Amino acid sequence: MSRPLIKEEDFRKQTKTGLSGAYLFFGPEDYLKSLSIRAVRSSVLQDPSLAAFNEFKLKSSPFNRDDLQNAIAGFPMMSEQKLITLENFRPDDYKKEEMDGLLDCLKDAAAYPFNVILLSCPASVYESYNPLKNQQNNKPPESFRLLTEYATPVYFPLVTDAKLVNWVGRHFAHNGVQVTPAFCRALIGHCGESMMVLANEVDKLSWYALSHPQSQLTTAEIGLLCGANKDYDTFDLSNALLRRNYAAALELLQKMEFNREDPVNVLGQVNAIFADLLQVKALADEGKTQAEIESILGMHSYRASLYLRSCSQVSLDQLRNLMRLGIEADAKMKTGGKSFAPIEEFICLL
Repeated sequence: MSRPLIKEEDFRKQTKTGLSGAYLFFGPEDYLKSLSIRAVRSSVLQDPSLAAFNEFKLKSSPFNRDDLQNAIAGFPMMSEQKLITLENFRPDDYKKEEMDGLLDCLKDAAAYPFNVILLSCPASVYESYNPLKNQQNNKPPESFRLLTEYATPVYFPLVTDAKLVNWVGRHFAHNGVQVTPAFCRALIGHCGESMMVLANEVDKLSWYALSHPQSQLTTAEIGLLCGANKDYDTFDLSNALLRRNYAAALELLQKMEFNREDPVNVLGQVNAIFADLLQVKALADEGKTQAEIESILGMHSYRASLYLRSCSQVSLDQLRNLMRLGIEADAKMKTGGKSFAPIEEFICLL
């Protein structure tokens, strides 16, 4: 039987009261995973002089069963606990014998309660599974089910809009730069919701502001210095298609082609956005509020607000037609080779 899931904030509380056993980190927010690993390290390895004897950073690939078994079975050196970490853990890349070996090790670890074992997946692992979504087709993958028989799953979702804006503002303030909430929202809108990405962009903008003390940061600097989130490029393309703004759609497509983006990924993201818009529109037409839509779909509040605005001027039938054209374009691309031509044809058929 799988162990019950806990959220990141609950796990953070547990690091202060004591941890034991194995934990599976997953979810879209890698920044909070790295913070949690640091917090666990501080909690478990209380004497820094003994950390070299009580911390084992193992390669997750190629997986070595003997290394993990030896790390688990060895007693702590002048300490109550040991820490074992497998970062960049990608279970779906494991061969059957590797997964069986890992599961055996985790099962045996129950006899050694002084271990804290962290299996930390990057955001791309299990990205199609959101445990906060209440949908029939939102089922955990097989490897997740197997692992959570022995490891407690810890979910790291993207931070909600208001908290994220506050966090960005605090990060700027920590660097000695004052910005407005509106500026923080503009930065999130341009760079996306990943705290890992935002932390780097905040530091970059902070250094620029501190080296130009005579000027105040504006949204112009965001466009000049910060990389745009590709999800929002494809969202802009989807919006242009919704509005039948052919010139804007073709201009965005030309930009993507110039940047040598993968046309299969571009069309896949556009179709995924249309699928989300279709769900949002259907729920909105049923009278659901934004908060209810966020809860049902497990969608970030900033994204939900954007999608609600985008689909407010179109009908469900129009969205279904866009989905049909997008699926047809995808089929042509997969049978006719990688190129932007099927997407251009998609635009012309609107």
